[in-house]
Amino acid sequence: MNSKIIRLIVTIFVVIGISSCIVRDDYEEIAKDADFSRNNNGYIYASKYSLNLKDFSIDKYDIQQRKWLPFKGAQLSASGQWDIQKSLFACLVKRQGSDTGYKIGIFNLPKFELTKEVEFINSNFPSPIESQSNAVLFRLSPDEEKLAILQLHSKTPVQEYGGNCFHVPDKYKLLILSINDGLILFESDGYYRGDTLAWATNSKGVYLSSFSNPKIFEPTESSNCVGRSTQGISYDDENIFTEDILFANIETGDSNKIIDAKSPMIFVTNDYIYYSSWKKFYVWNIFKYDLNKGSASLLGSVSSVRVKAISPDGEWLIGNYSKDIPSERFSLVINTHNLSDRRIFDDGMLERVVWEIK
Repeated sequence: MNSKIIRLIVTIFVVIGISSCIVRDDYEEIAKDADFSRNNNGYIYASKYSLNLKDFSIDKYDIQQRKWLPFKGAQLSASGQWDIQKSLFACLVKRQGSDTGYKIGIFNLPKFELTKEVEFINSNFPSPIESQSNAVLFRLSPDEEKLAILQLHSKTPVQEYGGNCFHVPDKYKLLILSINDGLILFESDGYYRGDTLAWATNSKGVYLSSFSNPKIFEPTESSNCVGRSTQGISYDDENIFTEDILFANIETGDSNKIIDAKSPMIFVTNDYIYYSSWKKFYVWNIFKYDLNKGSASLLGSVSSVRVKAISPDGEWLIGNYSKDIPSERFSLVINTHNLSDRRIFDDGMLERVVWEIK
């Protein structure tokens, strides 16, 4: 009889213990989410693709209310290429009288009145939307006085190197303009990455990525790679596709190397650069570079995540989680201190993201 009572008491304590663990875990998750919302009094502007990757929209997310709000800029943008600052919104708009020509329209906020129109470097270049997703990239400066444009200059076919076929980077032109008078403040071209462009917080220049060894990208006479698809072509062990993170300085007219990385995405806040660097398939290292000390520290690694933005205080990264097996797609926020993450959006994949504090 005593043994039965003892077993019953033990069972009760075990059940209570398990229940308390479940309640505590749930409470901690709720507390985490509440803490995230409480400490982030602002908005996330995001262009999103639906989970089937077909439907596209630009929406505004209120962090404290935890809900999407309608965004008028979505009605103006002709594609996923856009940018926003405190009082300006920029996006691709169709050139009047043309079905394929586009230019950059700059609108004031909150009225969304068109104030400036900026033509592309080569206005005869095919539509960036219909020719290639990374054909043009532009960013408004934090002081709202300048516009940086990274535009496809010439395409390069898949090339052979060491008996293997590689996806050769295309040539891009970087142009930094004064919004008010249209004066060119900086101009250069090179083997830049077409999807990486970030302003310094003091608006004195932009950070971008350039392929470190462009000599191997010169055209060859080999026909082994003609017509080859770029699908699945990636990095090798010799770091052929290592890239330099550069700073294009408006005041000096120079582009100086900061550090190198593999296929980096670059995000700047205060005196730090946060960047991702390809480690292996589905895995990215996340680094924090101190601009004052001139050194980088490894924060850790993330799997199956492509980082898209950083919060203005540098506390959170936001990115897409995408894994084919099993098929999962959602967005998440990542704490920059310990790289812990949790889901934030389940209704689409983020394409372009701007995080704003009220």
